[in-house]
Amino acid sequence: MTQRVRTHRSTSTAAAVATVGAALFALAGCIGTANINADVAVSITCDGDCLCGELDCSCDSSGTCSFNGDDGGALPSGSVILCELSNSCVVDCGDACNVKCAGASNCNVVADGDTTVDCMDSTLATSGPAPVHITCAGNSSCLGITAGPGSDITCAGNSTCQIECPDGGCDVTCTGSATCLLGCGSAQCGLSCEDGAPIQCADGRSGCPGEC
Repeated sequence: MTQRVRTHRSTSTAAAVATVGAALFALAGCIGTANINADVAVSITCDGDCLCGELDCSCDSSGTCSFNGDDGGALPSGSVILCELSNSCVVDCGDACNVKCAGASNCNVVADGDTTVDCMDSTLATSGPAPVHITCAGNSSCLGITAGPGSDITCAGNSTCQIECPDGGCDVTCTGSATCLLGCGSAQCGLSCEDGAPIQCADGRSGCPGEC
C-alpha cells in the first residue's frame, strides 16, 4: 500500500504537526523527516511494510519497502530511512539523505543527491551520479557500489566491497579483514589501507597507499 502525506513544517505549526504525526504513525502513514527546512511543504511516499514518524521512516520486521518523493523522484532533503530488521529496501535519495541498512537487510540506494549509508551485517548496492559516503562493516556484502566524484567509502570488518567510481574522485579505505576491489575507469581514486587490508585495483594493481 502506498502512503502519501504532505506536511508543512514551521515554528507556528509545530504542535499541530506533532499531533498529526502521531496519528499518522499509527496508521502507517508518512510524514516529513528531520532536517527539513521550516515553512517548506514536503512529502514522502513509502510503499510496502513501512512506517513514518516525524523523524524518520522505517521498514517493518522482514518487510519489503520502497521510499521516494511524492512526485516519484528523490526523497526530500534531510530524509532518514531505517532498514534494520531483515528488510528488502529500495531508496531514492535526495540531498542530505541518510540510510541505515542493518540486521541482515538488503538495500538498494539510488543517490540522486549527496547520500550517507551505514551498512552493518547486510547487503548494499548503490547507483546514481551524486557523492555517496558509505561505511560497510561487520559481515556485509557491498558488491554493487557505483559512486560519483566526491564519494568516500570505508570497507571494514569482514566485509567484501566491490566499488566502481567511473569518473574518479573517490576515496576508499579498506580496513580490518575486509576484501576490496576498486575500479575507477580512466580516472584516479585515492586509496588508504589499514591493518594490512589491501585494495585490489580493477587493472590488477594492488597496494596502499596510492591510487587506482
